[in-house]
Amino acid sequence: MKQKIKIGIDVGGTNTDLAILTTDNTILYATKINAQNGVLSSIAEALTAAHNFLKPVSHELRGIFLGSTYATNALLQPERLERVGVIRIGSTMKDAVPPGYQFPPALKQVIIDTATIDGGHKIDGALLNPLNEAQATNALTQLLDAGMQSCAIIGTFAALYPEHEKAVARAIQTHAPHIPVTCSFHLGGTNFIERENSAICNAALIQTLTREFEDITTIMKSLGLTCPLFMIQNNGTTISMDEACRFPIKTIAAGPANSIMGAMLLSQIDTAIIIDIGGTSADIGFISDGYPQQSFAGSSIADVSLNIPMADTISIALGGGSIVTVTADGHPIIGPQSVGKELPTKALSFGGSTLTLFDCAVAAGLVPELKSTTLTITSDTANQVLTHAAQRIARELKTARIRRPNASIILVGGSTFLAPYLQALVPDTHIIVPSHAEVANAFGAACARISGTIDTTTSLLNRESVLKSLEQDAMTKAVAAGARHETTSIINRQIIPYGYSHDNRARVIITAAGYL
Repeated sequence: MKQKIKIGIDVGGTNTDLAILTTDNTILYATKINAQNGVLSSIAEALTAAHNFLKPVSHELRGIFLGSTYATNALLQPERLERVGVIRIGSTMKDAVPPGYQFPPALKQVIIDTATIDGGHKIDGALLNPLNEAQATNALTQLLDAGMQSCAIIGTFAALYPEHEKAVARAIQTHAPHIPVTCSFHLGGTNFIERENSAICNAALIQTLTREFEDITTIMKSLGLTCPLFMIQNNGTTISMDEACRFPIKTIAAGPANSIMGAMLLSQIDTAIIIDIGGTSADIGFISDGYPQQSFAGSSIADVSLNIPMADTISIALGGGSIVTVTADGHPIIGPQSVGKELPTKALSFGGSTLTLFDCAVAAGLVPELKSTTLTITSDTANQVLTHAAQRIARELKTARIRRPNASIILVGGSTFLAPYLQALVPDTHIIVPSHAEVANAFGAACARISGTIDTTTSLLNRESVLKSLEQDAMTKAVAAGARHETTSIINRQIIPYGYSHDNRARVIITAAGYL
């Protein structure tokens, strides 16, 4: 009888982690591949190792689940991104702040030009102006002449009234079908600036991320892996490859979601604070009743304010690759510079010349499989450095625990080295290091719930019956995508009411999710 299995992959900036699980979440195999030779190369190496492990095993591969930092890294290195033309619909926006005015200088360069045309709506649905189709055609010509490679369309109150955005998108697809289009209404939210930022970033990412995702499917095919590929989105559930290519912004925070879900499932605790340390940063996240806590104060990536729901996390520039210096009076300084994915060549433990936080863990005897003869740091100094690292995290925890005073702390990834140091600083707290903590992110990816979302505009005069019907539609959609019916439930319900509507009209977004 063939064993049913699944593969989880978490692609970070430093390492690619992979775990092979049975469908009841037993880990059969796990590996961590450094990305110093390129992210795609690390994915190929990880999948090849998995393929070789599975060769003698009679198995049925049900799916590969992949979460990545592709989108975040691309925004931080915007020279890889496509040039975006922006079309604003609404004459009132002509005197508004320009698109991307808060963007960092390098990222702002992706905006090639902007055109503002008549159209748009007020909050009650009344027209600001009728849509001017001639102006839309002229705007397309203007932006193409400027070198536009992708287009972002933003209309006033388009989250409620998307008709004008849809009409302009159709015109672009008719006259310039090679140009990818992002309509802001797909990304939700009534706040114009954050919705515009999200649309611009998504438009800039589409072609770059599509190429990356297609390269992964090519690797799968070369290894004979013909199972479905599920992409992890910001809430820790899956979206299809097609949706990930159209809306890559939805995958931008998959990494923290993977770690949070993996930590919860490995520890079997559904309400906790999770700490994950990677090569360059430490992330503190929160899980409540089995779901990653979402950010309520807005979200931002690469210093850009967005309106994309994502896990609520606190990030610190402290990772295994963080460069450590010790002052003349013995005071340790950790980071913010990091060797990142070059740890295997630059760290002292591997024969390099740079002292890193990882080296301190080695010198303190916390990595028994690695005894370096090239370390120039004593165990006492190493312990002092690790205590300082734990103190930095403890300071952040002090704020995080105000609303969660009795929450356990789960350590995964590189944070496991700090367990004894953190425990000494917060002795009244239950600190957990689960088995397989080093690959919690890949485990979390493999255990991601498969989702189905209904996004529609409807009357809510018969509110309960309408919502119940839409919830059933979302459940059906999740099951059709591969979720088991008995594990499927509603995980999110968003209702955006229309202003001054006689029939209680609203945009309703409902998501259901269940396990493979």
